[in-house]
Amino acid sequence: MIAAQGIAHAEEGKFTFSDPRAYIGTTRTITLRWEPLEISDMAFDDFERHPLGTIKTVRQKYIYGSDELAGGFSYYWYPHAGGGY
Repeated sequence: MIAAQGIAHAEEGKFTFSDPRAYIGTTRTITLRWEPLEISDMAFDDFERHPLGTIKTVRQKYIYGSDELAGGFSYYWYPHAGGGY
């Protein structure tokens, strides 16, 4: 990633890390905690059910690949967190 940052600095007019290729292969961990739903959200019945207070961690990797939602290829974090796709 440092090498990619150096390339970004060398290209005039670009912000550091503005190129999504700079993030490829990096990882992150997302923490999800289940809390009570608002009344307006209770109409949705197609979500995972977990006891309140359950904590789930999802380790993700930034990749470039086939994206069915966008219809082609794009950069994104995988696996997706929380369903919804």
